Amino acid sequence: MVIQDACCFKKKTISYFTQGYACSESLIKAAYECGIIDKESDIELLTKIASPFAGGVKTNGCICGALIGAQMTIGCLIGRKDISYSNDLLKGVSKKLIDEFKAKGHVTCCRASLEGYSETLEERYYNCTRTIKDIIDILYENILKDIKPKATI
Repeated sequence: MVIQDACCFKKKTISYFTQGYACSESLIKAAYECGIIDKESDIELLTKIASPFAGGVKTNGCICGALIGAQMTIGCLIGRKDISYSNDLLKGVSKKLIDEFKAKGHVTCCRASLEGYSETLEERYYNCTRTIKDIIDILYENILKDIKPKATI
């Protein structure tokens, strides 16, 4: 696994997001391009899987797409292939991601994170890109360096 730097990951994710991809789609596509997700993975399938989390407050609003994209990235690295594999490592890493996310002042509910914003495109981009940058920092500083890939899609 060749991982490019966090700056590249942030730039690519934000570029996809500002082009119109959802947070979850942007993060998964950038993780693939930056070598975090194995190039043998089916990125078209992964993007499709991330698509239901698009829309944030416009759809269900109670899940952060950036957090979902990060969880999907972790799953691509250490997710189990079948029930014969232990899920303990994945559960621990996923919990660590959520704990660190909350420690940075974020909430897991997209709608709640946008409270107080008039939801103009500019405000949404500001708030969501800040969230994206923080989730990528968490991945780089506290998670990716400590896990080794076990499974690919």
